[in-house]
Amino acid sequence: MYACNGSKPVSDAVLTPFAVHVEEPSHDGLIQPGETVELLIEVLNAGPVNIRDLHAELKSPPVDLTDDGVANPVPVTILSALSAYGEVVGTRPERRAVPSCPPRIPPRMPRNSG
Repeated sequence: MYACNGSKPVSDAVLTPFAVHVEEPSHDGLIQPGETVELLIEVLNAGPVNIRDLHAELKSPPVDLTDDGVANPVPVTILSALSAYGEVVGTRPERRAVPSCPPRIPPRMPRNSG
């Protein structure tokens, strides 16, 4: 990611979730109370610098799993919260890439009268 003038990186590493794959026992596509599911969380480094020896921890606040109008949040049990990703390679910008910048509107531009 580069500043609008393309001169310098905004950040060395920009980690973002890329995809989340869910495997659940009922195969109905829903995570339901009482089910144990597996999550595979893919990450992407949108910055130009590699991230080495990346480790992540999955956390969740208590969640209200019912739709009954009564607030009764329960904790989500995470059996294996720590994951090692190793090295996450940075995304190298293409030389021809032009950074996206907000348009500059002249102060005396006529307003749309429509």
